[in-house]
Amino acid sequence: MLGKDLAEVRSLVVDPKYHHKGIGRMLVNHIIMESSKLGVERLISLTYQVDFFIKCGFNIVEKETLPEKVWIDCMNCPKFNRCDEVAMIKYLTEK
Repeated sequence: MLGKDLAEVRSLVVDPKYHHKGIGRMLVNHIIMESSKLGVERLISLTYQVDFFIKCGFNIVEKETLPEKVWIDCMNCPKFNRCDEVAMIKYLTEK
């Protein structure tokens, strides 16, 4: 949780021998379901796995549109000025 209406999918990993079995999608779907129950409106991920998150219904956004994430985590990251992760968001309520 990054705020009352914002949560992040973070550190999601599936062992390579279990790739392409739908496990990652099941995990993200569970996170979406639980986040909705908590009243989360926006679910984000900073990721290298863009295609995977697109398949899960996320869209690419500029990191600057996520100030909560930047202030909580990114400011102290050694890669802050050269971040190579892609910011993605999924709206869980009608925008």
